[in-house]
This record gives sequence, C-alpha cells and structure tokens, in this order.
Amino acid sequence: MDFISTLSAAKVSAFLHDIGEYGVSCEQILRGARLNETILQYPDHRITSLEFRRVLHETVRLTGNEDIGLLQGKGIARGFSNIVGYVLMNCRTLGEAADKYCKYEKIVDGTSITELQKSDGQVCLKCTTIDEELKGNRQFSDFRAAGILTYTKLLTGTKTEPVQIQFSYPRPSEIAAYERIFGCPVYFGRDSDILTFRQKDMEQTVMEPNGALLADFEDIARKTLKRFGIKGIYTGKVTDILLQEIRGETPAIGRVAELLSMSIRNLQLCLRREGTSYSALVDEIRQRMAVSYLKDRTISTDEIAYVLGFSESSAFQRAFKRWTNITPGAYRDLLSGRQINAVTTEMTTEVTTEMTTEMTTEVN
Repeated sequence: MDFISTLSAAKVSAFLHDIGEYGVSCEQILRGARLNETILQYPDHRITSLEFRRVLHETVRLTGNEDIGLLQGKGIARGFSNIVGYVLMNCRTLGEAADKYCKYEKIVDGTSITELQKSDGQVCLKCTTIDEELKGNRQFSDFRAAGILTYTKLLTGTKTEPVQIQFSYPRPSEIAAYERIFGCPVYFGRDSDILTFRQKDMEQTVMEPNGALLADFEDIARKTLKRFGIKGIYTGKVTDILLQEIRGETPAIGRVAELLSMSIRNLQLCLRREGTSYSALVDEIRQRMAVSYLKDRTISTDEIAYVLGFSESSAFQRAFKRWTNITPGAYRDLLSGRQINAVTTEMTTEVTTEMTTEMTTEVN
C-alpha cells in the first residue's frame, strides 16, 4: 500500500486552461485519464499524484506536444482560485509572496516541497518533487517552473526574468521553447528544479495588497493546513518526506535534512520550535502507516514490520502495543468486529464511548 500525495483540482484546472487551442478538450483528456469530468468544477477537490500523472500523459499524447507543460505554465491567465491565491495577492512584496507560498504549498500541491534560499544578492526557489509518481516528470516540472514566472507577473504586473533555471530531468533534444519562455540560461540533469532570481526582483511590490485581508486569509490558510494534520511548517515537510521514504528502512535525519537543504542542527531546532522532534515524527508516521496497512489483511504483520523499518516482527508488535494498548492481531480483530480479551480493550472502550456520545447527540 502506497501513501500517495494529492493536488488540488485548482492546479489541474490551471494546467488544462485553454487546452482547446491544441485541438483537444478537457473532457477528452480527463476521460483518457479515467477521471470524472466534473472534478474541475470544485477547486478544493483533490486528485492523487497518479491521477495527475495520467492527465499529463494524456495531454502529451493527445496534443503530440512535449513542450505542453511549458506552454500551459506560460499561458496561465489567473492565480490560484483558492485560499493560497488570496494570500499571495495580499502580500506586500514578491519575496513575501514566495515565502507564503512555501508555507502554504501543501494546500495546492502535496507532491513537492518548495524552499526559499537567499545568498549573495540572489534568491533561489528550490522545488523538490518528493512523490514517486511525479518525480522526474518533465511536464510537471515544466508547468511548475513556467507557472511560477507567470504568477510573478500576475502579482506585480511586471515581467521578472530569472538569473538561471535548472531542472532535475535529462536535457530534451530540443530546448528552443525553454530559451524563448525563460530568457535565461537553462540547465538539465541537476538534483532539483531551481529558479534563481535577483534579490532586487523579490523586492517588487505586489499590486494592491491589503494587510487586513492578508491576516484574515492567512488565518483560513492555517486552519486549512490543520485539516491536513499539519501542526507546523517543518513538521509538515518532514511528515511528507517520511511518508515517501519509509520503505524497508527509516531514513536518517541527515537524509531528510539534505532533501530540505538544511543542516541537521537547523532542522532539529525548527522541529523543536514546533514542539516536536525527528524521532517523535518517525514514531508518529510509523504508527499511521501501521494502522493503514493493518486494514489490508493480505499484508502480514511480518511484511508490515519490514516495510516500517523494524529489525524484527517482535519489535513491531511491542511498538504497536505501546501506541495503541493492543496488539496488531487484536487491532485486526477489532476492525472485523470480533470480541477481544478484556485486558487489551482500552482502545475498544474509548472507541465505544465516542460512538455512544455521537449516537446520543444524534438522537437528541
């Protein structure tokens, strides 16, 4: 069982905007991607990274254009039609908007992590795709990079030319479209997708910002993130990485820090400020994954122990008992409605109490 990230339907809608110019329709693409055609009517709906990969594949197949990601990113006509867009439009400067996007990115795209890095009069937007379905996907990276440049113009009314851009996938045979759209040196086969700007460009003012509205919209954005279970910025970023990286072994904190372009020390400090630690997050993610895997009876507890990085099944059994007060087998029995030993039914009692409260509330 894979833990697949999701994206907002608003991002899919932006990608398919005016796709009819290439002789195909949104409906054709969505049908080919095996998606309900009504998905774009609701900007806050989510689709999985696998579903978006199918959308990208179908778009290339039906248009016959490998540059479609670039072209659709360049042709975006409006900002995010959700809370993230409202936050960005009310920031004072482009730099502040970039910082806010990094903070609330998960609302529109849970497949990637974008970091803002500053040094020597330059600002870099480092975009790391952490979801395996989209990692190294040319159209996904192209749409994101070209879209970022388009949004900078939508926000400021001024075209911002980057110093350079680099992509993580191999160099295409034809790069004329890249040179025309970006107007700067473009490099391929690098570790991450990175857009580099001048610091002074990030100081450009956003058109008609409103500080009061920004505060209101940020409050909504924070509540939206909370719905995704994110308690803090770095807590969320580390959580996303762990859900992708825990596969037979637990990644060391150094590996996660590297993906976030941070030192181990700084990552530890950021997590501590958010009231948690790396070991606590590993423990939490292991528990979440264990509960999810146990719902599938075709997966043995030995297999679950291996996937979660436990040295042996008995270690997993002890950990699960510590997390839930019952054993993995008892938890499966509980899911199937079987009676389990009263000694290990503390979780059952809690669940029953909650259900009784809910039923009483409904009756009243």
